[in-house]
Parts: sequence; C-alpha cells; structure tokens
Amino acid sequence: MSIHPLEEAGFNISTPITRIETQEDDDIFYYLTDPFSPTSNEEKVDFVFTRLNVLTKLIGNDKKNGIQNPIAIGYSFAESRKVRIIDNNPTIGEVWGDLVNDGLIPGLAKLKKDKIESFVQDIAYGYSLYPKVQSLKRYKEILDQCRDYFIHSKASSYISFDRHIYLLEIFFDLGFSIGDRIRDVVDKNNLIEKMRLDFEKITTPDIKRTIEARLENINAHFGKQKRLKSSKFDNPYYQGNLIALRDQNPLLIELAETNSPIVFSSEILNTYEGFNHTPENNIKELIKQISEGYAYTHHIVYLEKKLSNITNKLSVKRQTAPEPEVKKLKWKGQKNQLYYVLRLLKNKDLIANSYEELSVFLQTNVDVFKDTSLSTITKQLARPQKLPKARRIDLDE
Repeated sequence: MSIHPLEEAGFNISTPITRIETQEDDDIFYYLTDPFSPTSNEEKVDFVFTRLNVLTKLIGNDKKNGIQNPIAIGYSFAESRKVRIIDNNPTIGEVWGDLVNDGLIPGLAKLKKDKIESFVQDIAYGYSLYPKVQSLKRYKEILDQCRDYFIHSKASSYISFDRHIYLLEIFFDLGFSIGDRIRDVVDKNNLIEKMRLDFEKITTPDIKRTIEARLENINAHFGKQKRLKSSKFDNPYYQGNLIALRDQNPLLIELAETNSPIVFSSEILNTYEGFNHTPENNIKELIKQISEGYAYTHHIVYLEKKLSNITNKLSVKRQTAPEPEVKKLKWKGQKNQLYYVLRLLKNKDLIANSYEELSVFLQTNVDVFKDTSLSTITKQLARPQKLPKARRIDLDE
C-alpha cells in the first residue's frame, strides 16, 4: 500500500487546513479593528488599499518550474467553495485530494519530497487569505465612494472600523449618497406640504378642537420615550424637532453614525415603533422619523397660526353674542363599547369622518370623554380590538 505524499512529508492528513502553520502571519484585521490602536483613519484607508495590492500580487497565478503558485492554489480552492472564517474547514488530506482530482497541481510529480512541507504551508496560507482579501475588497469598494469623508469622520471614536464600513455599505445600498442631507429628504417627499394638505382635507364642526388634537398628537411623538434606555440618544422624531428648531441641515450619514446604537441595538425593539433587528430597516426608519419630526415642527407653526386666527375670531364673536350651552350625550356604558360601535360603523362605511375627527366629537359631546386626551381617544378608536362577547352591543335588539 503506497504512502500518501503528505504523510511521507510528516503531515497528518486528518489535520484541518486552518491548523497548518503557515510561513506568514497576516494579521490584517487586528490592525484595522483594534480599539486601542492609535492608527488614524487615513492610515487605515491607506493600509486597506496598499495591503490589497500586495495580496493581489501574492495570489497571482504564476508558475515556477511548471508548478503553479501554491498560495494561488490555496486561494483558488477557498474561492471555489466561498470559504468564510467561521466555516468548518476540510482536512489537508481532503484539500490535497481535491486539488489533484481538479488538476490544480499538474506539476506535482516534479515536486521533491523536501519541498512538500513549504508547498503545503503556502497552500494553507493562500486558503486563509481568501476571506481576508474579500473583506479588503469590500472595504475598498465602500471607501472608493467616500474616502475623503471617511478620513475626516469623527465616528471612528465611537464606531469600530468594520461596523463603520458595514453602516456605510447599508447606507449606499439603500440608494443614499454621502452628500445627502435631511432637508433633501423632506423636500423630495414634500413632507411639509403633504401635512398641510392632509389637514385641510379634514371636515369637522369644531376646527379649533381638531387643531388642538393634531398638536397634541405631534407633541406626543416628540415627548414619548424621549431617550433610549441607558443612553444619551433622543427618539428620532424629537431629533428632527431639534434640528428644525436650530435651523440645522445635517448629513444623513452623520445622523446614521451618531445613532448607530439605535441602528444596531436590539434594545430599540422595546423603545421605538418601526424598528427591528435589521440594520437596513432601522436606517430607513431612522431617517424617515427624523425627517417627519423636522416636518412636524414646521407643521406646528402652520397649525398654531391657524389656531391663533380662530381664537381671535371666536373672541370677537363671544363679545357680540352669548355662546349657547352645549348639551352632552350621557354614556352609561364603558368607553371601549362606544369605541367598538363607532369603529364598526366606520368599517362598514356608514361613518365618513376620520378617527381624528371622531375623537374631537367624543371629547366635545360625550360626558365620559371630557377628561380623556384627544390622542388617547384617536389611538383607541383606530385600535382593531374585539370586545369580549359579554360586552358587545347588539344593535339589532
């Protein structure tokens, strides 16, 4: 029985390829991701570009004495299997057999026994380079789009290199550019004008109470859960509010960077509506809510101006004629029963008013809703909740 050439060279053919000692220790990622490294952003960027060039030449498929470059062989083997660092790696015996069967070592017969050890080490080294080269290519692809910005970014002080690159990658994949700003999103989606037109479509007998209800809802967005638990980050709507009040126009990428705990943290699932475990979704939702918060701030100015005009007119009217007493409906059931009845009628298209309009109606005309906030009434009306059978109202009786 013939002895395996690797065993003749002193190798155990059942050893995983990643356990083979290589001739070089290429510690690429420690250099880039070490949080205590004094390396500047510019040095890290130069390192990515320079190191990628060096490794590209190293894995070049040149031949010497009829034998292919073993580092290139190992790299090609890993590439054909899309190897990742966390993969369960094959043994050196399996790799050798596959390479021979695939014809990737045509000059193997010419290889002397005393050269096999370094040959195998180079194959293992090339194999280990594949995931590193892929990461460097990914880094370069992202940095090509924002090299100057990245070099001067202050985010490196609180975001790791790899996470920063990942955030930029998502940002570009979503169709954003490095120069996009918050007002670009507000203007592109015509948010301020849409809010005004949406309000003007509302028909209600008490426009004053409708305005107050809308202001209450907007301020609820700004005030609810202002800060992420155990952190300094304000909720996105409130951030948009502050940006508008300060007349700022920050870059979207800066907002994504400073809010990276919101983008990547699972804590936001129990803090802000619209967020989940997916960073892609969270960046979109973050920008959406900040831009809406910005537009809401301008909408408040519009609403307060209308409210001021209405208040002035009512003041003049009260001076000329006494206001008639309003008789309120006295409801003896539970509030959720009336919510249920109105929601049922609205779902059957028997009521055309919006929930916002109905909330004003209930607070103004039904005694039990006198001290209930308009935002709470609106929320409960829109809530698709079925009553227990014992509490349902049969309108056919």
